[in-house]
Amino acid sequence: MKILEGGLGNVPGFTFSAIECGIRYQNRLDMALLFSAEPCHACGVFTQNKLCAAPVRLCRERINNPIQGILINATNANACTGEEGYKNALQLTANAAASLKVPEESILMASTGIIGVQLPVSKMADSIPSLASGLSADSGHDLSRAIMTTDTHPKEYAVSFESSAGTFTIGGTVKGSGMIAPNMATLLAFIITDFPIERKKLDDVFRACINSTLNAITIDGDTSTNDTAIILAPVKKTPVTEESDIEHFSQALLQLLEALSVMLVRDGEGTTKCVTVRVVGALSVEDAKKASGI
Repeated sequence: MKILEGGLGNVPGFTFSAIECGIRYQNRLDMALLFSAEPCHACGVFTQNKLCAAPVRLCRERINNPIQGILINATNANACTGEEGYKNALQLTANAAASLKVPEESILMASTGIIGVQLPVSKMADSIPSLASGLSADSGHDLSRAIMTTDTHPKEYAVSFESSAGTFTIGGTVKGSGMIAPNMATLLAFIITDFPIERKKLDDVFRACINSTLNAITIDGDTSTNDTAIILAPVKKTPVTEESDIEHFSQALLQLLEALSVMLVRDGEGTTKCVTVRVVGALSVEDAKKASGI
């Protein structure tokens, strides 16, 4: 495996954009778009909180569809906003789909920020054409900046790996500095790859890697309404099925998620130490988790 400079922008087939929409604050990137011209398999891991935000509900409903884009905003979580908040998410993803000329059901959404406040839908809808027209393979770093809330810096990572089918790349970005606990808390994570893999296998690998990375970190023990981790991989007629190649992909994905997880903890609100807990001799994984506090 080879670590690559930057994050999302290393992955062929994807483009990105980010703008200053003024959702809550002026003069900061707060709205972003991730897009693939070709349909992708999507897999997601979401909050375990019984109270989930509108974009999480939308993603859960659409995650099994062929996906081509993710609309993302910071500074407003669209959580605890009821049916109006859900309808706003539907409207904004429909606006994005229209600008991109793709099916509405192929657009996911993720939000982070203040809870209990409706999105400024008109302002955001007016900004979507600019997002769509500004898509570029070189704007992955801008997307990483746009999703920040209390983060002090953008968090991104990318690796390339070899397989019998060729050289492939995985890139990712995350945000989250406070309210971080085991089992997905107050973070957004977006992972993309050009590795063609069957959806069921992608889901299995992604969940396994999440369980030992993003689901195994804690800063303050709090939980959230918006936790979202999504991975996209291209839909191909002839996906890679060799187990050795799947294992190479899994190892690369695990390395990427481990690196991003450490970035989250090191940038935690009020943190002064980053500690790794290793449990030896446990009778089971569950016993090890209990012993480690996760």
